[in-house]
Amino acid sequence: MLLRAAAADLAYHGARVGLGGDSLLPKSEVALAHGPVQSAAEIVTVIKAAAKPVRIIGEKKDGILRLFLNPISADAEAARRFQIRLHNLGSQPPLLEPDASDSVTLLVIAFENLLQVSKAHWREFISDYWIDGPLSWSVDYPHSEWAKRLGIPSTLLDEARAVVLLGYHVGNQLRSPFIPSGWEAA
Repeated sequence: MLLRAAAADLAYHGARVGLGGDSLLPKSEVALAHGPVQSAAEIVTVIKAAAKPVRIIGEKKDGILRLFLNPISADAEAARRFQIRLHNLGSQPPLLEPDASDSVTLLVIAFENLLQVSKAHWREFISDYWIDGPLSWSVDYPHSEWAKRLGIPSTLLDEARAVVLLGYHVGNQLRSPFIPSGWEAA
């Protein structure tokens, strides 16, 4: 499914991929803390309203991915680790030139979803949301052989400046169980 995504959407989908890991399935159920299962839209609304920067951690229990939102300022050690992460990642989206417009598009593959994310929203995602788990990504240019093998329609690749495949790391290996079905209709 193709989604035009803001930073909070990217945080939700990143948490789902990075914290769901091997147990991630299409239509996997997600809840906030110990509450009931909620829709993606409901969870994104809560994530968007959370105090920034926010740390998102998760646990898988009884087939449900439970996300916990914690303000980074509430934990001095988490705040220190977050600052190291910000320093290492920088504010620049991968492969984009520093002078590229904030409206430049990245395509982000998040399991069964294909997200269109602007440079501005990627930067907001990095500065305001921390998926505290094994979230990783691989990036290449849209017309690379790697990107072409992902099955993304060429019309979408033509509009993008980078393609990002979200995954999770196990040791030094990136794993990403993505499902490209439905992208042809995008």
